[in-house]
Amino acid sequence: MTANEEKKDTKLRFDALGHWITVEMAASMTVTPGGIYLPDEAKREAHVGTVLSKGEDVNLEMDQGDIVVLHPYGGHYLKDIKGCENLRIIKDTDCLAVVRKEDDL
Repeated sequence: MTANEEKKDTKLRFDALGHWITVEMAASMTVTPGGIYLPDEAKREAHVGTVLSKGEDVNLEMDQGDIVVLHPYGGHYLKDIKGCENLRIIKDTDCLAVVRKEDDL
C-alpha cells in the first residue's frame, strides 16, 4: 500500500478544546413539505446539528450524539478540508438549545 492510498483511507477526528464544540450539521432541505424541489440558490442552511465532541471547559449538559440548535452566524466552518464540509466548530455560547425527547426528561 502506498502513502497516497493510506491517506485516502485515513479518517479525520476533531477533538474540541476549551469552550469549543464540534458539530456535524444537518442537511439542508431540498424538497418542501408540499413536494416542491428547491434549487441550490433557494436552500437555507440548517441551524441544527449533532454534537461530535466538546471541550473540557464546556459547562453545558450535552453529550456526544445530542442534537443542538445553533446560532446562525456563530462558529467556524471546515469547508476547506476535504470530507469535513458539513462540520462546524462553535463556541459553547453559540449553542442555543439541546433537543431532547420527553422520555429523557
